[in-house]
Amino acid sequence: MSTPDVVDQHVAELARALRGPGRTRRSILREVRDGLHDAAAAHRCCGLDPQQAAVRAVHDFGPARRSHRSSRPSSSRARAGGRRCCSWWRSPG
Repeated sequence: MSTPDVVDQHVAELARALRGPGRTRRSILREVRDGLHDAAAAHRCCGLDPQQAAVRAVHDFGPARRSHRSSRPSSSRARAGGRRCCSWWRSPG
């Protein structure tokens, strides 16, 4: 399996687990894919070969089934004044 395949396979698994509006899902998946490629590049700079670096980046990110839960809004959606507010856009703490 090539480096992009490891990352793409993980992102595809996350895509199957994510729920919500299409635009939001695509944005999350794009961020995850970019982040995994950046993490793999950092691991390559530390001496890992491309395959090991991609596997390590995916491992560090964690299982897709667990990761999708952290991107889900805590109360699905809240309506306030006709606007939709998603809790994942708020800063933690």
